[in-house]
Amino acid sequence: MLTNVLREEALNIGGSVIPVSFGDRRIAEVFKEVPSDGQVGAAALVDMQLEGGGRLVWSPLPLELNERIEPLARLYEYVLGVAGYSRELEWISGGGLPGVYGRLLRFKDGALFVFVSEYAVDANIEVRDTRSGKRYSFLLAQERSVLFAVNAEGSLLSVYRPHETIVHIDE
Repeated sequence: MLTNVLREEALNIGGSVIPVSFGDRRIAEVFKEVPSDGQVGAAALVDMQLEGGGRLVWSPLPLELNERIEPLARLYEYVLGVAGYSRELEWISGGGLPGVYGRLLRFKDGALFVFVSEYAVDANIEVRDTRSGKRYSFLLAQERSVLFAVNAEGSLLSVYRPHETIVHIDE
């Protein structure tokens, strides 16, 4: 059954109840799905296995239209967890900076690390390759990029613009 959302809702994600807020006119613009049996309490995710091996994870609340980022982040973490996703690149420093992007691309005989800055200041970056366990650190200059290639063991093969970038490797 559809009903209007309340200003302050709650969603049970994997056993944790997360606050969800709808401000301004949202309470008159969007709906939530409520059980027809009159069950009360926090809304809960629907998480079910589908025929053929797929999985459905569905929220009865329109999380993308709420005012908080935390419910979306928790939902995405939950979905990535049930999908069996594991990170290949662990950010030790610099990963939370706005405008800083980093990616690890794996190939048969090694990997390519790509980092791009649209950030206003230089940033100290440190990441760990979860497969090799090696840590890489470098300075990512504002509005610049850093690219480097490693072999299958994680040893440095090449750095794009080596005269501008020094990549430090720790075991």
